[in-house]
Amino acid sequence: MTTNTSSAFESEGFRRARPRAADQVADHLRSKIYSGALEKGVKLPSEKDLAVYYGVSAPTISEAIRALSALKLVEARHGSGTYVTAESDSVLAQALQAVVELEKVDLESVLDLSDLVYGKAVSLGVERATDDEIRELREAAEGFRAPTHSETEHAAAIERFMSALVQISHNSLLIAMSHFLTQKHIALAREAALISSEMWGKVARKLIDERLAIVDAVARRDAAAADSAIHAFLVRGRQLVLSNASKAAGETPTA
Repeated sequence: MTTNTSSAFESEGFRRARPRAADQVADHLRSKIYSGALEKGVKLPSEKDLAVYYGVSAPTISEAIRALSALKLVEARHGSGTYVTAESDSVLAQALQAVVELEKVDLESVLDLSDLVYGKAVSLGVERATDDEIRELREAAEGFRAPTHSETEHAAAIERFMSALVQISHNSLLIAMSHFLTQKHIALAREAALISSEMWGKVARKLIDERLAIVDAVARRDAAAADSAIHAFLVRGRQLVLSNASKAAGETPTA
């Protein structure tokens, strides 16, 4: 198949270079962090010592450290050294954000994945939630009764409840995914100006009963009721969000 060729590919050809030393060092350090050999909070050897260990120059180590810093795996602290700061949330968020940008993922697609994550979290939470976690979930749900006056307060209340909701699953992957999805859900709505600050509060308060139904079902360890409650919450929440999106776009909302 013939396609238009960019001038970027019309030179004398591509010469593949051997892997750069900085990339190799960064890859090795990254594998140590991911495997847990270098745990969060650990201070790395000095750049001089790392240069000796890897048999490379100090500038090469500096370049490798900058690459890891960009991935939020390490943090160079002036006058103190470089520390491992890897958080599963941030690592997963970067990967998912790349997919969102490459595939032009929209708000409704984020809601689709959210339904799966939160549905599974509640299913697991029926058996795994501690009494303290259920109390926190109830307090987060009841918190929507209090008046809020800014978009920041609305977002914080939503994040608190959704975080508590998935925490009861005791599943690290679901928890990490939930953090990203909640942030992305809010960010996409803001970017598209789908929901005003005032509307955030109205939408949140309309779901108080659905939130408390989830809490009550989990507290009773009633799997069927919990499944029904989270489904009702997600469906109602989606209807409210997309209805407001349609209004903001000047369209007639669908049932």
